[in-house]
Amino acid sequence: MNIRNYLRKNIENFTKNKRYGSHTGHKDSQPKKEDGELKEVLQELKDVQQSIESITDNLRFYRFPHMKGHPRIIEEMVRLAEKEELLIGADDVIRSLNEREKKGGLGIPGTGMGLFHTRHKNVKELIFQVAHLEDYCLVKGMDGNEVHMKNLLLMLAPEELSVKQQEIVSLISSSLIESNESIMIFSSSDEEMISRRLEAIFLDYLYTNLIKG
Repeated sequence: MNIRNYLRKNIENFTKNKRYGSHTGHKDSQPKKEDGELKEVLQELKDVQQSIESITDNLRFYRFPHMKGHPRIIEEMVRLAEKEELLIGADDVIRSLNEREKKGGLGIPGTGMGLFHTRHKNVKELIFQVAHLEDYCLVKGMDGNEVHMKNLLLMLAPEELSVKQQEIVSLISSSLIESNESIMIFSSSDEEMISRRLEAIFLDYLYTNLIKG
């Protein structure tokens, strides 16, 4: 069983570009004109910075000991995000998450995690949050089998994403299961470890892609 392939297929539509798709062809197209190239690079840097800041600033860890069932927990997380003005129209976002779950399993095979995600026009910025469940919830996995979920990961994004925003979303998704250590950390209830792991992931991305040499 290749968990990485399941996750890659599952997240593919989530990060698929809608309006910015033309940017992805630069490497194969004719060289860009010098006019505007600096602005484009600066915009990409800004997109990366804003995306990482959004994820780290909006990171939340929740425990809802008196709530039963993951749909109720997801609803509460979205409503709390609305209270923080990270999104508007919580009902529409919740409906979108429910529809996404009906299309296919969101439990990550071989882990105690489920990755619930959607892109919606009501979402203002990238959101990644974690709820640690008191009791296991049975959810459909990405491979069609049931997953005993103990950690609910919620990822929300605006409907329109730049190329760099897509990269950050994909980076987080793939990092969840990149190693046994990653699975252990993200499926733990150790909030400090999860925060440090995300920080390390972003630093590695920045050093690899932006601070070369």
